[in-house]
Amino acid sequence: MSEIRPQPDASPAATPEEPERGERAGVPETSRIESWLRTLIGFENARVVGVEPLTDGLSNVTCRLKVTDGPVTTAVLRIQPTRGIFEPYDVLREGRVLSHLAGAAVPVPGLLAAESDPRFFGSPFLLLESIDAPHMPAPEADFATFAADLPAFAAAVAGIHALDWKAAGLDFLGVPSSPVEAFRGEVETVARRMHAFGCADEPLLNRALTRLRESTPSGGRLALCHGDPNPFNYLFRDQQLVGVVDWEQALISDPRSDVGQLLALSHLRGAVPYGPPRETRSCSCMRHRPAKPWRAWSCSERAGSSSSVSSTTAGRPTAPNRGSPGRRSRTSCLVLLPSYEMGSSD
Repeated sequence: MSEIRPQPDASPAATPEEPERGERAGVPETSRIESWLRTLIGFENARVVGVEPLTDGLSNVTCRLKVTDGPVTTAVLRIQPTRGIFEPYDVLREGRVLSHLAGAAVPVPGLLAAESDPRFFGSPFLLLESIDAPHMPAPEADFATFAADLPAFAAAVAGIHALDWKAAGLDFLGVPSSPVEAFRGEVETVARRMHAFGCADEPLLNRALTRLRESTPSGGRLALCHGDPNPFNYLFRDQQLVGVVDWEQALISDPRSDVGQLLALSHLRGAVPYGPPRETRSCSCMRHRPAKPWRAWSCSERAGSSSSVSSTTAGRPTAPNRGSPGRRSRTSCLVLLPSYEMGSSD
């Protein structure tokens, strides 16, 4: 759906200076949401009859709106947080990514509106198309469905990496001079978050940071990376991918960046062979690699033949070496896991 822009003169009632009492964990009151919504062209008479907080994420305040008397019946309100695990936040940047990906091979929710004025809900925010479909289930909850969705999930990640980001106008994300510089930039972003969370002196984090800085992989290519390829961000209907959400961490980097994120997520969720994450906080985890995410990535590389990242043999990862995805990915787990546990989430 095309972007819906605000009316030229927003009602003063729609821009309160102070939040109303009784708001739930950053979710605005229905009356305030409705007041703002009516400033949009096409929504002048709209009514918000339901607000459902969505709790899967750890960053933005996100809720699903049920709307009557407007051009859509449901929408998603996504409000930028002030603190969280992916600081600094820029929800308007995410909205710009979604706008440029409209009509791309990878399905994304349509951008309905983007608002920079913090007087409405305390921070900038987006209004997005609502996609009525569940995300991939956790393997421990429904392994059969999880396994059935894996091929489409892997193909989608490979499809993102295959997109022509230059033609899509995504160079505003920042274009590193090389994959090596892209990796270094990501590592330094994590280092800055360590200081922000007050854990810059954590010995394990510093050992991991040193290892990352010393083992930057060579080769590779620049591509659009999702930045948060959490399977929960991939929405399915009848084993068909119908939406990819949460693009706040999108970047131009080497596809191995997303591979590292997948392995880090496996560690966080206690996937085999890591076990419960709070029981594996030692460098010994570098001797292991989770099988399922690697098999999923192997599938994605076969689905996206243009990618040159795959380090697999007969569907299994080869022994990692300097410059392979494996080495960086395992050390990435060490940085991301403690920063998640020690940092304050929303």
